[in-house]
Amino acid sequence: MAEVLQLPAVAVNADGSARANQVQVHGVDARFWALAPDPPRVGPLPADALLLNRALAGQLRAGPGDTVLLRVRKPQALSADAPLAPEEDTTVALRLRVQAVLEDREFGRFGLAASQVAPFNAFVSLPLLQTRLGATNRANLLLAGQVPVAQPAPPGATIVPGMNPGLRVGLPPLDLRLHLDRVLTQRWQLADAQIDWVALPRRRDDRASQSPRLPGCSHQRRRLRPARVDERARQPVAQRAPGRHRRRRADVLRE
Repeated sequence: MAEVLQLPAVAVNADGSARANQVQVHGVDARFWALAPDPPRVGPLPADALLLNRALAGQLRAGPGDTVLLRVRKPQALSADAPLAPEEDTTVALRLRVQAVLEDREFGRFGLAASQVAPFNAFVSLPLLQTRLGATNRANLLLAGQVPVAQPAPPGATIVPGMNPGLRVGLPPLDLRLHLDRVLTQRWQLADAQIDWVALPRRRDDRASQSPRLPGCSHQRRRLRPARVDERARQPVAQRAPGRHRRRRADVLRE
């Protein structure tokens, strides 16, 4: 398992003569590189360094030792196109030094979207990105790769040379979907979705009763309250007050 913090960004080279939009910045650690077909031999990323894929390095005309400025969009609960979304202080600037340029087999062309065009990828230290964005211990992408066999190989099983050691001949294949469901069931919490439970105050008509306080959900600054059912909606149409809907429609037309 590898956790990744993936965010959109804009990249500019040191002298401002080249620019790249629609850049994907990936905050990664050693677990991410272990999933690559040919893991790059770069070691742990320092806090002042980044890796570029071949497409982004060509667009910025940058190589090892050059400086690149990244403007990374902060993760927000609201979309940037929403009317209530904040317009200020929505990005973080990172001025980093290019440590290496990655080829495709080194995960330079990593991406989950099906496209014939090579993406613009930049890889930075996961702790650095989490700290600068105020998202400590948070990620928005979880990758699963080679899954170890849950039981030892029987005496008659053999390991195929050049193959994943976890795949042994003579053992039934491991269901990756069930394995991931089990892991998420054991590890996932409400805090992972930025949700917590709150106790809502009783309404005036419920204060005299002994009914327990209603539970509710809170998502960041927005509180989700349980829906109230209109008692009139449960009555047959013939028992409802006449002219109610006509008056509502007239009020709407006047507004």
